[in-house]
Amino acid sequence: LSSLYIFSIVSFTFHVKPALHIFLLLWKFLIFPVVFPRLLSFPSLARTIWVVYNAGEQTPVCSRKCFDEVCIHGYIHIPFCRSKCDYCDFYSLAGKEEKMDQYQKALLSHMKETAPLAQGIPVDTIYFGGGTPSYYGSKRVKELLVTIKKLFQVEKTAEITVECNPDSVTLKDLKRLRRAGVNRLSIGMQSAQPQELEAIHRPHSTQQTDQAVAWARKAGFDNLSLDLIYGLPGQTPESWRSTVEHALSLTPQHLSCYGLKVEEGTP
Repeated sequence: LSSLYIFSIVSFTFHVKPALHIFLLLWKFLIFPVVFPRLLSFPSLARTIWVVYNAGEQTPVCSRKCFDEVCIHGYIHIPFCRSKCDYCDFYSLAGKEEKMDQYQKALLSHMKETAPLAQGIPVDTIYFGGGTPSYYGSKRVKELLVTIKKLFQVEKTAEITVECNPDSVTLKDLKRLRRAGVNRLSIGMQSAQPQELEAIHRPHSTQQTDQAVAWARKAGFDNLSLDLIYGLPGQTPESWRSTVEHALSLTPQHLSCYGLKVEEGTP
């Protein structure tokens, strides 16, 4: 459990431009644990950093539409998966369902520890990533979200996202998440070609992706994102085009397209 806790848990970071993603990672894993508590003691400095990050923007990315306030963007890592995909180098655990309840307790405890550092600062986005949050269970995700709303100042217009895999969602689960306040889903479609999904050991089918999207719409979600991967083994320009066209036929509000990168230590 100690290793889980180290890799978790709840990270609150300032929104930055894509060009500063590297800095964001440094902030999350190195600067945040030491600097952030002190930073909150100097509101003017925090506001200055917020403005610098958004220099050159016509409008602030925060839904509060103002430059003179800091917005918190919360990320909750759920490291559990049904199976480990060959290309994945994120911290995740397959076949460790017995640790889920312990992890939930650690998350809730860590939120309570973190909350005093963020008093008075609005939370603009909440993102449940993984791992596979949908495999973690909608009841646990709902409990986490209820706790966040209780402990932190979550904006009424906050974007709240949960990552899902097509094989680990049901209509009942999605309805529960929607009622709890989740208003955006990121669904790991990856490909519409059975042979490509099999090549990277994805545990779902194209039919399950279609069903998951249909259930999401029925549950009341009007903001869906689909993840796609290009550069897969055996993929051709024609099969990639077919995948993109299939994804577009599902009318998502957003597509995230990632190039396959073979990381050290992955099959």
